[in-house]
Amino acid sequence: MRIASRTCRSRRSGQILVIALLSMTLLVAVIFYVYNLGDQVNKRMALQDAADATAISGSAWMARSLNVVAMNNCAQSRVLANIPIQDAFPLATRMALDEVREWEQCLSAQLARGLPNRHGEGNMLRQGVESLRRRMADQRDILAPFDATLSQIQMETYTHWAVRGWGGNLPHGGFWRAAVELERFSRAEAESCGVLAQANAVRFGQPNGVEAGFMVPLIPEMPALRGRFTDFQGVLEGKEYVDGTHVEVQATGGPGGAIVDAVFPHRLGPWARLFRWRNYIREATGWTYVPPSAPTGPTGPVVRVRGGGGAVGGGGRRVGGSAAPRSSGGGGGGGGGGWVPTAWQTLGYTTYGPYAWAKSHIHDYAVDVRENGRIVREGHLPDTFFSPYVHSIADIKMGYMFGPKTPREIHYPIWKTAYPQARQLAERPDVRVTRTMFYLVEVASSVPPTAGNWLSPGTFRTNGERPIAIWFDGWVDPEGWRIPRVSNYVWNDKYLFEVTQDPEIGIYEKIDPATGEPIWQPVYMSAWYIFGGIDVGGEVEVSNPCNWDGDEDLPRPWVFDTTAGDYDPLIPHADEGFRRERFSFLGLVRRNNVAAVWPQQFSHAHPLGDMVALSQSIVFNQNSFDLWTQDWQTQLAPLTKWEQWHSRLSAEASDAARTRGQVRGEDVEFAVKFLESVPPDLVRRFRRN
Repeated sequence: MRIASRTCRSRRSGQILVIALLSMTLLVAVIFYVYNLGDQVNKRMALQDAADATAISGSAWMARSLNVVAMNNCAQSRVLANIPIQDAFPLATRMALDEVREWEQCLSAQLARGLPNRHGEGNMLRQGVESLRRRMADQRDILAPFDATLSQIQMETYTHWAVRGWGGNLPHGGFWRAAVELERFSRAEAESCGVLAQANAVRFGQPNGVEAGFMVPLIPEMPALRGRFTDFQGVLEGKEYVDGTHVEVQATGGPGGAIVDAVFPHRLGPWARLFRWRNYIREATGWTYVPPSAPTGPTGPVVRVRGGGGAVGGGGRRVGGSAAPRSSGGGGGGGGGGWVPTAWQTLGYTTYGPYAWAKSHIHDYAVDVRENGRIVREGHLPDTFFSPYVHSIADIKMGYMFGPKTPREIHYPIWKTAYPQARQLAERPDVRVTRTMFYLVEVASSVPPTAGNWLSPGTFRTNGERPIAIWFDGWVDPEGWRIPRVSNYVWNDKYLFEVTQDPEIGIYEKIDPATGEPIWQPVYMSAWYIFGGIDVGGEVEVSNPCNWDGDEDLPRPWVFDTTAGDYDPLIPHADEGFRRERFSFLGLVRRNNVAAVWPQQFSHAHPLGDMVALSQSIVFNQNSFDLWTQDWQTQLAPLTKWEQWHSRLSAEASDAARTRGQVRGEDVEFAVKFLESVPPDLVRRFRRN
């Protein structure tokens, strides 16, 4: 019995070992499977990252290339805008400096001759004239060193297309050369961006551990073409009307800002969209009626003329009236009456470009800034014509740039400030007096000049602390005004008008108890005219910096090419038509699909063998879809239209040879086979799920 039992146990020995070995084999297989599965998931994630990097880096290069061309177009515009303005500075500065020197000497001479003091006004007149003289001297001291600096610069070597006596290639002027080089930069960018975009895609895709990676299209093209020189005219000289509610563009002329293919609302250019250089167009929506009377206050008419408005007629007088009557209640209007606006609504806007921007900054530097008739910021050259001279001369030179080259002239002022000499010159038939100038000081007072309290505080209003200059067309002899000359070269006019109230000068409203109507009270006006001189200057020719014979070599912008198509701004997404064709990109990468452990047993069923990942990106400009607005961007987008990508890659397979070795032909063939191997229905079903 014992022997039999021992024999039975020996037969059963080793069965557990077999089960254990089988279990261990299965366990190792499961471990290998889990490891390989995790490895494949990691590879797939890394591969998708590589595809995203390929797509976004290639499209980012295209976006940067578009921004470079836009930057160069704007830079060319700024350079061209500088040409007429910089070329206008020497002549405008000399004209303004010659004037202000004569005016300062005239005022100094008048102070030396003396000023009238018949009723105690002498101190006020002296302080006012001295203040004006100091302002003239300060402005002279600004213009003189500027003129000296300009005289040491050969401005034409910067601003003229061709400089007399220079040989060599055109253009000669520095600004023109800069504009030409900027265009060459744009040309190089436009012609090379496709190859470089592919190189950038490969550069950032392949370091992610892939065997091959590239973008589609293989050689993307920038939708741009070389424009014409006159395409700068809208930016510099013309202007477009932008209606805020209608899709339309209407040319109105003006200070520029409209790109060559401006279309509302999707292509307005950087001046309107990015810089927001806009002048708004408004329409009155509220009106109030002003009755036909003099200016009105809270209780009715406040001013009426009695005894005339002075002996000095309006005639050709252009500036003056600094002490004109005004009501305390904010009254206005006057004349024949009528409806005046009280409320406004904005209809749209006009935009302006770098030329108008530069002129406006010159204007802001030179002249006083006023709000509600008051000076809130003093300019540096407010008593000169420096800013108008720069504007006028620059406009003539801008006309040379885009219009006929017929020489044009501008009046160069020559001032004679001594009154006797002015009378003698005015009588000569060979002398043409263009303007006669006077310095005007006015006083509006509630008491007459003969009263003992005349010019006492609270009884008068005056511009004596800041006399103004007034001009008459042609020669005007103050001796013909029939008003007394009260000092050398000084004439005094007196007249009065009536008001119902003017608290600023001590006149308060009084009511007639019998009629209940306001009582009219007199305001005594005194005006002193100090002779300032006559302008006997002549015309001078404005030089032409745009002195080319033909326009073939002129700088030109690179503009958006709409001949092959244009995207529809009404389509809410960028995956249709022209936008998809030119501004959508596909990144494609592949790597081997061999298992990390026991590859013989963990094989895959895909017929092509390798693992593939794809990613789609788009390039867009949310501000203005053009080659002027430097706001092109890129981002990843959902992968769409599988069949179109397959067709496009198949058609462009031969372009691999043009990528300068960045993309191999066999990699493109593999990608085409891969796109063929995946049924489009499966792709669409996968996207829906």
